[in-house]
Formats: sequence, C-alpha cells, structure tokens
Amino acid sequence: MYFFIYDFIRWTQSATFIEIFIYLAIHCYVAYSLQVIAKKTNEEQVWMAWFPILNIILMLMIAEEPWQFYFLLMVPLINLLIVLLVLIKIVRLRGRSGWYVLLFFVPIINLIAWGNLAFKEAKAFRDMPASSGYKPAPQKSRFQDDHWMDR
Repeated sequence: MYFFIYDFIRWTQSATFIEIFIYLAIHCYVAYSLQVIAKKTNEEQVWMAWFPILNIILMLMIAEEPWQFYFLLMVPLINLLIVLLVLIKIVRLRGRSGWYVLLFFVPIINLIAWGNLAFKEAKAFRDMPASSGYKPAPQKSRFQDDHWMDR
C-alpha cells in the first residue's frame, strides 16, 4: 500500500509539471498572437500582451473601448457581454465576420482561431466597401492622446 501511495504522489507531481508546461506554452502562444494582432492594428504598447492583466487592457485598446470597461469585467454576466463586444470589434478590425467570435468559445478550436486571426490576412473583406461594416485598422490609438498609462 505504501508503494502505491508513493507512486501516486510521484505521478501527480509529474502531471503538475506537465500541466504547468502546457499552460505556459498556451499562454506564450496566445500572448504572441495578441502581440501580432496589436502590431497589425497599429497599437504601440504591444508588450502588454505578455502580462495577464495588462493583456485585457490591450484588448480593450485594440477594440477602442475605454479602459474603464476593465472594471465591468468583474461583474458577473456583464463580463460576458463585454468580452463578446471586445472580441467582435477585434475580429472585425482584422477583417473577419463577427460570427468568427463563436470559435473563441470552443475549446482547442479557440487556439487555432487566435493563430488564424493573428497570422492570416482576411481575403474576403479586404476589398469590401466601407458600407459593409469592415473598418481598416486605425492609424493611431485614441489612448495615445490621453496618456492614461503615464498616470
């Protein structure tokens, strides 16, 4: 019985190491994807993609939403609406349909969606007229004038 317990404890410790490694790999992949999206939408503070709380603020900056929305993310049910709104705006800025956001809520597929959004240019919306709702990437962040990061 002692050997079984010892083997179980040793197995759980190695599984924890593997889980931590997988988590870090996924975090690096999503952070790099968000950094590439931020560069392609002309955001200046792309380094924010690598830090867990600042990456949410970066997503708000990309979607051109006020940074105060961050506090609304702490309110249950409203946070789902805010995340949906922000993701739809980011997806539309990258030239995809708003329905693309549904892929972010499917496990495993959401990782593919991040990479596709970051590394693949949308061909379907590139030559669309402005009346279609496709908006090209902004030339300058509206947060740049506020200097809210300096406070």
